[in-house]
Amino acid sequence: MAYGPAQSRFLFDEKNHLAKQMPLGELIYLDRERCIQCGRCVRFQSEIVDDPDIAFYQRGRSMEIITNSEPGFDSIFSGNTTDICPWVH
Repeated sequence: MAYGPAQSRFLFDEKNHLAKQMPLGELIYLDRERCIQCGRCVRFQSEIVDDPDIAFYQRGRSMEIITNSEPGFDSIFSGNTTDICPWVH
């Protein structure tokens, strides 16, 4: 680290401002600025519940969590999905 470049290679100077209360379903709202995209909710829905209603969309800086079902994220385990999120208090 002592011999590396002093400036970042990334050209993003400004924070990426996103929607604060984006509805995924009737009961679940996603705060896209606080989501760290850990994937716990996506893995829980696909591996444990076996109902992949939510998924990652795109890659890199523009990656976000979306719902795949038409009426929204209406799984009976949606409350459990928010319990495993590290940013929900």
